[in-house]
Amino acid sequence: MAQLVAHFPLNWFTRRRDPKALPTDPLMRQELVRRAERALRAGKLQLANGLLEECGDGYLRDAACLNVLGLIAEANDDWKSARRHWRCAVRADRSYQPAWQNIRRHFELFNWGQSRLSAAFAE
Repeated sequence: MAQLVAHFPLNWFTRRRDPKALPTDPLMRQELVRRAERALRAGKLQLANGLLEECGDGYLRDAACLNVLGLIAEANDDWKSARRHWRCAVRADRSYQPAWQNIRRHFELFNWGQSRLSAAFAE
């Protein structure tokens, strides 16, 4: 079990700031999220994920980043992770509408088999 734990980054467990992580300002993070969304629309899932990781240490606490991570998980047919990311996005920012729309769309798809809502990006 100790070997398994060693593979996870330390900041994932402790939620501490990684001293080697480059701080990113909000405008830079917003631009990286936009680029990740464009890569996702083009079907380049690995590139989109890599762009989000460049957002710095706090990308797992940013609503826009978590929303795009949910869309990447959805594109990989991992609906459980997608829903988890969208819920985390809502917890990070209760007023972030794209995450709420994706949660609503997920509910409609899995309960009624169809949804009139489209995937919601930040743009």
